[in-house]
Amino acid sequence: MDLATANKYWRANYDAPSDALHFASCYVDQIGHGDFLFEDGRITRHAAGGTSTSEWAGFDTYLTEELDRMKATGQVFADLLSDLKDYLD
Repeated sequence: MDLATANKYWRANYDAPSDALHFASCYVDQIGHGDFLFEDGRITRHAAGGTSTSEWAGFDTYLTEELDRMKATGQVFADLLSDLKDYLD
């Protein structure tokens, strides 16, 4: 995603303040979310069509939690691939 397109078109899917920069998207429990950066460094995550679901004080805590979430997601995916391989063999 490029930031210009995200902030012009995709941000409309989220109930986020207009002064926040939409800089990332992800899926959590199969629901689309958008991540928004504020001038004071805060980051909020908003569910599509909903309100804020998470908030971080800054990038350091955001990135730490996101890396942990992605590692867990990666393990789930690896387990699924392993199960599929066993099924196909």
